[in-house]
Amino acid sequence: MARAAGTLAPLLVRRGVCDAEAAQRYLFPALSHLYAPTQLAGLRAAVDRLDAAIERKEPILIYGDYDVDGTMAVIILKTAIELCGGAADFHVPHRIREGYDMRDDVIERAAANGIRLIVSVDMGIRAFAPAETAHRLGVDLIVTDHHLPERTVCRGRWR
Repeated sequence: MARAAGTLAPLLVRRGVCDAEAAQRYLFPALSHLYAPTQLAGLRAAVDRLDAAIERKEPILIYGDYDVDGTMAVIILKTAIELCGGAADFHVPHRIREGYDMRDDVIERAAANGIRLIVSVDMGIRAFAPAETAHRLGVDLIVTDHHLPERTVCRGRWR
């Protein structure tokens, strides 16, 4: 067991898991570890904006990541919006041509096509320039992303 811990600890530290309690939660997750959705910053405003867009039949652009959780999030959100009576299109960037994260040109094209609401899924937590572009163009942007804006650093040691 000590040998496994000696091998596992450096890997956990690289992921920002720096102590035994955090490792326990990381290695053995439980539903009770999740935060209540009501604690998410800006949730009420985001829900209200999305509700208004659906009610007014505004076209919504879902901007998703190209990985598995991103593409699944696009499908789930698009389906939910349509089941609620809304209209949604999506953009998933081409991994090679567009790379990762949100791009100004996609937001500019969306705005030119009458999109006034973009919802990101699995990306956008660090997309400050695209968020400014959206604001400048009068496009509301709801960012949903499970990544953290900054990486946790443990100073390379297990505590």
